[in-house]
Amino acid sequence: MKITVHSSKSVKPAYSSAATSTDTPAGGTSNLIPLTVFDEVNHDEYVPGIFAFHPPTPPIAVLEAGLAKMLAEYRHWAGRLVAMHASSGKRAILLNDAGARFVEASADIALDELAPLELTPELLSLHPSCEGVEELMLVQVTRFTCGSFTVGYSMHHSPGVRLPVEVKASAGSRRSKPYSAAQCVVAHLWRCVTMARGLNMHEVTKLHIAVNGRWGRMRDPTVPNGYTGNAVLWARPSITVQDLRYMPLGRVVELISKAVASVDNGYFRSFVDFASSGAAEQEGLVRTAESSELVGRTNIEVDSVLGIPFYELDIGTGKPFLFMPTYSTPRPVEGAAFLVGTPAGDGGVVAYVPLYRRAVEPFWSCCYSLPPALVGDARL
Repeated sequence: MKITVHSSKSVKPAYSSAATSTDTPAGGTSNLIPLTVFDEVNHDEYVPGIFAFHPPTPPIAVLEAGLAKMLAEYRHWAGRLVAMHASSGKRAILLNDAGARFVEASADIALDELAPLELTPELLSLHPSCEGVEELMLVQVTRFTCGSFTVGYSMHHSPGVRLPVEVKASAGSRRSKPYSAAQCVVAHLWRCVTMARGLNMHEVTKLHIAVNGRWGRMRDPTVPNGYTGNAVLWARPSITVQDLRYMPLGRVVELISKAVASVDNGYFRSFVDFASSGAAEQEGLVRTAESSELVGRTNIEVDSVLGIPFYELDIGTGKPFLFMPTYSTPRPVEGAAFLVGTPAGDGGVVAYVPLYRRAVEPFWSCCYSLPPALVGDARL
């Protein structure tokens, strides 16, 4: 597949005549939005994804105008990430309306020639590169010979690009209450990835799960409606490889559920108090949320966005028939999985699981076999 870039420009917010960006000159201190303690400890990286649409393709001018209007509503995406104080290392978003990157491109093939779309290096050409860029948001529209088109984006994680939907804990510990589909999928993936890696039975494997402070988890006060920043911490259940392989799947789900439930209001408040006290700076603590450091030979990370209605997006010609996450690094992080919903909205789950080639076949063997003996008496 050959991608030809026809234009690449900076798109600035388009404010209505009744609204102005600010009365403060660009660069003033009131134009700075400091990153929160959650922003500072979460992924310091770009998060890319791709939407695929059937024809017709809207005029580029219409899409560009739509982006400009959106930037006026969510002004931080047109800003820049800057250092607040050189000595502290703390950062902020400068609301200077510098703009987002907008790229128009075309491919020399029909979109169905790429089907099924998989997380391959070839797909990286369908969203803008994040290497050495200043923009917090980059968007690329790629037209295909069949008339279909894709909208690929790369968005910096610090302003809260995605809202990780946690693997929700059950309301209680009663065995009669069924667990969520997400919990069951995560438990099964954890087991299958671990088995496919061929680890020693006595080694310990850890699962990293994003837990969102929204929806009442943080209280007094709660996270405000409309807040688009990060409000995410991590649950990290662990278990030996032997126990993960042989215990009933229902008990693995219960382990995950309890770990997520422990990241409660008290946990969030304790984190905020500690991170705001200056103790982290005094002790020289650094962020540990980089995917490449969290996962690897024994651990896995699972991000779930099952609650985000990606397939409700309509840019004027209908809703997308496909959404998929990609990656901003030269290659995906082995063991960093991503869960999204299906286009049909039928409750199905699509899991993107990067693995080394040698682990793929044993992973498939495990993934599509779920013996009743492994499930036990859990109501799944």
